[in-house]
This record gives sequence, C-alpha cells and structure tokens, in this order.
Amino acid sequence: MQVDDELMARLEEQSQLALSPGEKSRLAAGIAEALGGMGRLAALEAGGAGECVQPFDAANIFRDDEPRPSLDRGLILGCAPEQNGEMIIAPRTVE
Repeated sequence: MQVDDELMARLEEQSQLALSPGEKSRLAAGIAEALGGMGRLAALEAGGAGECVQPFDAANIFRDDEPRPSLDRGLILGCAPEQNGEMIIAPRTVE
C-alpha cells in the first residue's frame, strides 16, 4: 500500500485531526514503516506451524466458580445512606 497525500488526507479526516505538514510527513513515514513490517511478516513461510494461543503451557490457577451464600442484603442496605429496599442509591456521576 502506498502512503500518499490522498491516504494521509483520508486518515486526517477520519481521525478528525488537523495535522501540520511536518506532522503529516512524520506520520506518513511511520505508517510506511509499519506497513513494510507487515509486508515482511506476510512473506514469511509458516507452513506446518499450528496455531499458538499461549507460548507456554498454561494451567487454570483460579478456583471453580461455585455458588455460595453472599452477604445479607438487609445488613448491607442498612449501612447505606440512601437505598430503596433493593439497591443502594448513589449520586449521578456522569451526565
């Protein structure tokens, strides 16, 4: 893929950035380098290599998820400054 002015203009528009000419040239060089690396990876012969999810043998170190009793809802709600009988009421933090 050729990193030209048209591609840079599309990327600038899609990213909603206003880049200076110097920033555009530095970014274009970085994109070209990254694409070149991808091209070299695509050229590698990897026939016969299976999928590798983990580079090492992994074991599940977490406990089994088993249901167990939780804290008493009434006790927890009794400590809340504001509640509605089912849940704690907290002030809105995001508009």
